[in-house]
Amino acid sequence: MLRVWKITGVELASLALEEVTGVRTLKKCLRDRHGYPVCLQQLLQDGQVLLDDALLQESDDLDLQLVLRPSPDETMAARELSYAAQAGHVQVARLLLESADQGFRNRCVLTALVLAADGGHMEMADMLLDVGALRNSEVLWENKHADKNGAYRRGIRGSHHADMQQYLVETGADKALLSSGCTPLARASAKGHLEMSRLLVQARADQNLRDGSGQGPLLHACEHGHLAVADFLLQRRAAPNMKGRSQTPLSLAAEKGNTELARLLLAAGAQPNADTQLRNSNAPLMSACRKGHAEMVSLLLEAGADKNAKGGWSMSSPLICACAAERRQGEVVRLLLEAGADKDLTKEDGRTALMSVCVVGFSSIARLLLEAGANANLQDSAGNSALILASENGYESNVRLLLEMGAARDLQNKEGETALFRASHRNRPETAALLLDARADADMETSAGQTALLCVMRSWWDCCWLQRLTWRYRTPAEQLLSTAVTEVMRRSSACSWRLVPIWTTLTLEARRLSFARLVMAIRRPRDCCWRPAPTRRYRTSVV
Repeated sequence: MLRVWKITGVELASLALEEVTGVRTLKKCLRDRHGYPVCLQQLLQDGQVLLDDALLQESDDLDLQLVLRPSPDETMAARELSYAAQAGHVQVARLLLESADQGFRNRCVLTALVLAADGGHMEMADMLLDVGALRNSEVLWENKHADKNGAYRRGIRGSHHADMQQYLVETGADKALLSSGCTPLARASAKGHLEMSRLLVQARADQNLRDGSGQGPLLHACEHGHLAVADFLLQRRAAPNMKGRSQTPLSLAAEKGNTELARLLLAAGAQPNADTQLRNSNAPLMSACRKGHAEMVSLLLEAGADKNAKGGWSMSSPLICACAAERRQGEVVRLLLEAGADKDLTKEDGRTALMSVCVVGFSSIARLLLEAGANANLQDSAGNSALILASENGYESNVRLLLEMGAARDLQNKEGETALFRASHRNRPETAALLLDARADADMETSAGQTALLCVMRSWWDCCWLQRLTWRYRTPAEQLLSTAVTEVMRRSSACSWRLVPIWTTLTLEARRLSFARLVMAIRRPRDCCWRPAPTRRYRTSVV
């Protein structure tokens, strides 16, 4: 049996030797039971101090005496204060602070308060506030040492004690706790601890103070969707339009689709059009459109959000953001169109909402735009139209829709490429057939002198390793293909006709079907029905 006694003769613990394996384990047990910090404990056996790494000798009866050091080692005290603040051990923290000097308290007490606020330990936070966690710490809450944007300068004020920082890293603490400008109210708001936030505000913590990341408590509450904490901070006059890295509280609520939080912010005076024209900002309406939150879009439009405002790095409008999204967002597009959004507004690269939707391929949204009067023949900064973008991506439904709505078939971009040329270049046989059915010109040349047929034959020929082999074609389809190949090789300016055998032969292998269909579609008579080439494999002979 192991017994631990105080120097006054009072028994502290009586344990079986199987419960503890060494001195360090025994000290931790005494800390958990009686609140004595490990760094303050000294265990004596027969007047000799036991080291922390020592093992306890097996004996029928083992009596140890506990003596508390008058002052702790600062490194160990800082690490143990971090543990106590995270775990909520008030007695351990109190003994550490009482035994330490004022300099240690000033350097470490604020970090302890941040950890207590993060964990929601009310009793621990109350004790730390009583010893002056906000008043005597090196962080001055009156912003005397803040940057122009209100955030504290890293490494000057509000930085963690180095030993506490190392302890947090070793224990795998939240990365937000490792920020040098982390504040207690910001952590309480981020974790949704309403009572803790009340306690800190009553202790005169600044509800508009930014942390090292440039975000205030209200931004943290909105980012994590804590409605009660946000409501409390707004009642305490937290700035509803304070911008963080690139977003305001309303932008965060719009991105998350939290309509209740958005209504709360709008009622408190949040501006839906704040910083709309800035490249590094995300306007609330754009965030909602990008994420597809139809109810949030309707709420912001009712609040007066500018439906034609351009912002973000690409200077897009809300309608373009909705059309360029990876998910189908027909309801959002419909709301914007009903509100009178400009259908032909362009972003920085000259692309409109119709061009953006032709890149992602949602034909239902493209139909909404076209029926609302969107111009299908506008071109972006590279000269590409909506039909060219839809053709090169192979979206047949969009191509068919654009042709039905009267889009120009033979519009050329700055390189002289048409929609048929782009479909041929990207090996889109079905799309090329649709364009040829609409009487697209297959003989239009690009600025480099290429046509659609020449492009598709060249791209196949470049990947073919049989340039001088001869095939013997037997069917009409093969004869047509051979004639097309011969004509292309004769017209090709990049290939010397004298170096190519007259009986040029090609093997299609895996790409045979799609390639043959595309070549035949381009060279067929305009007034006859197109039929695919036979799919059976033919024998070939090498000459």
